Amino acid sequence: MLTCIGLRKDYVTERGAVAAVAGIDLEVAAGRFAAIIGRSGSGKSSLMAMIGGLSRPSAGQGIVAGGALTGAGHIEAGWGIRAAHDIVAQGAIKAGESLVAGGVIRAGQGYGVYAGLNVQRDAWEASAQVCASERPAGLLSGCWVA
Repeated sequence: MLTCIGLRKDYVTERGAVAAVAGIDLEVAAGRFAAIIGRSGSGKSSLMAMIGGLSRPSAGQGIVAGGALTGAGHIEAGWGIRAAHDIVAQGAIKAGESLVAGGVIRAGQGYGVYAGLNVQRDAWEASAQVCASERPAGLLSGCWVA
């Protein structure tokens, strides 16, 4: 399953801010396919770029994947990221709260893994846990839970 909560993408233009994607909630069950359709300029490409890790959301709650979660760029979520299998990005992996994977958590070469970016450091043990089959190389913040 793939779940995105409150994804938003804003662009700043000469005319001001434009909301390309405005608070999208999306859930796709494991093994299912989904089609994103809409008129030109409705935010389809922006949405897919965020889901694929090619573009950073302006806002959003979190990501839940019933399988593996992979990104061609950075993977970011406002509160947390949870995957039944691996979480793998070519760039950084950043979560406002916890990161949980049934497999490995692996950022791209030279990038880090960050949990608890929106949590005070003294609350990391409860709200910024990092849990995976092995400690992620490049873990730079959060509380590792073996």
